[in-house]
Amino acid sequence: MPTEKSCSVPQRFGMLRMAIVVDATVAFRLEIERRIPFRLEMVSLDDLLIPSIQAGGSLYDKKMKIVESEGTGSPSHGSLLKVGRLIDKYLAENAPEPYPSLQKFIAMIEILPYYARVIDDGLYRVGGIYLKVHSLLTEQECKKLSGFIDCKKLSQ
Repeated sequence: MPTEKSCSVPQRFGMLRMAIVVDATVAFRLEIERRIPFRLEMVSLDDLLIPSIQAGGSLYDKKMKIVESEGTGSPSHGSLLKVGRLIDKYLAENAPEPYPSLQKFIAMIEILPYYARVIDDGLYRVGGIYLKVHSLLTEQECKKLSGFIDCKKLSQ
């Protein structure tokens, strides 16, 4: 394994992608995830999306997690906004999938603080996609998902 400073964040995601493809042990994957510093603003959507190697089912591998590292300091507001857009893009790619449960989907929305999204347009789009694909949700579940969208933060 490369040292902490000798490997960029996208390279670490590449290593994680390869570990999943070759079905490395969970402990090894967790070690790579632990080494991903809290610098997600440097990551692209392609770094996060790992095609599933299993036939049928999900388009993307769901074994990868976005985790906080044990790094020092807190991210700048600009970095948090970039991560917010990245997570909204990640959610948009996964919303059409039949497998993410509502609880897991909401957990990904809640991972960011309220102020990490200046506008909620991405969240609105993601919610609409999820609700179309998961049409069997109860009215209460639909309201729960819709409750994350602040109408005052939607663009014209």
